[in-house]
Amino acid sequence: MAQPMKYNSYGSSLAEIVPNQLRGVFESSVLSIWGHTLTSRHQARIIKAIQTQAEKAAASGEFDLVYLHLPAPHPPHVFDRRSGKFNLSNQPIRGYTDSLALTDLTLGRLHEVMRDAGLWDTSTVIVTSDHFSSDAVLFDGKRSSRVPFMVKLPGQRSEVVYSRPVETIISKSLVLSILKGSISTPEQLVGFLETASTQR
Repeated sequence: MAQPMKYNSYGSSLAEIVPNQLRGVFESSVLSIWGHTLTSRHQARIIKAIQTQAEKAAASGEFDLVYLHLPAPHPPHVFDRRSGKFNLSNQPIRGYTDSLALTDLTLGRLHEVMRDAGLWDTSTVIVTSDHFSSDAVLFDGKRSSRVPFMVKLPGQRSEVVYSRPVETIISKSLVLSILKGSISTPEQLVGFLETASTQR
């Protein structure tokens, strides 16, 4: 699904597009006299659809590999962590924190459905990001190029912290190695990361 922008948030039918184009004259992608922009409403629809599809795929057991790219915490920020609803006007600073909370809730829900389906203990789960936040300096005055990178292996019960820098471009090789069965323990994963870091 495409990232919500003003031009792709007018709807899919003529009955939706015509009045929404007129409305679009009076709002931007972030500000609206109606409170919620068409873009933010479109973002909420996309997130809900992805959550539903992701839960179904994660709990099905039909696939050897499921790839999920969450829209949050990309703007527009539409989730209000205080109410637990998609009713937040697009607020670039406070909204980012709420979008992080939404991401956390989504990951927690995926954990629940996989556990209930009996798949959590037999699955590898990788959580990372495709890029860092370019707006981070506006949030807390700090700029960082770091992104989260977490790997949960089948049957893993305790954490292993790898403190050396990792470039997430190794994710493709990591996934292929896991699918081939050459990485199944934390020790093998650390060995892979050590080798990958010395080759770059």
